[in-house]
Amino acid sequence: MVETASIKWAYDYRLGDRGMYDVRVMVEVYVDEHWILIDNNCTFVSDYNPENPFIPAMNKTIYPQGLFVYAKARDTWGYGVRNENDTYRKITHFANNILCFDSLFDNVEYTWKN
Repeated sequence: MVETASIKWAYDYRLGDRGMYDVRVMVEVYVDEHWILIDNNCTFVSDYNPENPFIPAMNKTIYPQGLFVYAKARDTWGYGVRNENDTYRKITHFANNILCFDSLFDNVEYTWKN
């Protein structure tokens, strides 16, 4: 499992926008000696690199700057998520420290498929 945050949301949050949180949960699957990233809307990328935390936008209208993996593990217990407050702490930590991560954005190209 990987939990991702919208990069645009994180910048907005850091600037004071305390509106809705923008988080997506995806799944990394190892098949035929390579990794595939699967989204919950039936889209996937077959050339996924699980070591790269940046995920380009699947839909540029919804996620213009893409998504960033801020937590991953076999399950949510593996990265310390026991309830929604744990997710809140992790995602706000990412947003408040986004300038530490921004050099990692836009450094990969994935082709999303249906």
